[in-house]
Amino acid sequence: MKNIYTLLVLTLFSTGLTAQGVFTNQTNGALEKVIQDYPNKFRNIKGNLLSSNQQEEEYRSSINIPGALATSVIQFNVPEGHALCWQSTLYATHTFDDATIKFRELFGQIKNTIIKMEGERPVILNGKFEAPLENKKLTTIYFDILPATSATQKIKVDLTLQKESGSWKIVLSVYDKSRKENESIVSTREK
Repeated sequence: MKNIYTLLVLTLFSTGLTAQGVFTNQTNGALEKVIQDYPNKFRNIKGNLLSSNQQEEEYRSSINIPGALATSVIQFNVPEGHALCWQSTLYATHTFDDATIKFRELFGQIKNTIIKMEGERPVILNGKFEAPLENKKLTTIYFDILPATSATQKIKVDLTLQKESGSWKIVLSVYDKSRKENESIVSTREK
């Protein structure tokens, strides 16, 4: 009887891991490559220059999440030098309900992503879901990288649902600098 119980528990555990699909989806693989290149200032994933002005330079990203609408690496010119951001617009729709469903789905794909950095122990992305409200134009979920290592301590990862020009967009961002400074840089850019 004890053997049957043990077998049942192992079967349920392995089925749960397979059903979750956390470690095998393509979103995780792309996100891991982006974070791995953060110490290189995104040099290995920065493609052709798309646009340039005094405030920023936007480059095509060579790493894309499958199905993303647009993905780029942005270099902001700030008084302290440069702030970098990898940004991917994952989804856009005119209906709030569709956006909310996709936002929850994408959060589930990103949460618990394991990132392996060269020469460091693996880290995991952890965040708490915040349900968007239709009357709120911006909902952002910040992911913590645990445990913080020397290579990941300055990396910020967030998933944002925002209303822009009558459309709801979901954007995944990986960036450096303080959250407050980047939030103002990224939100200014999005308007």
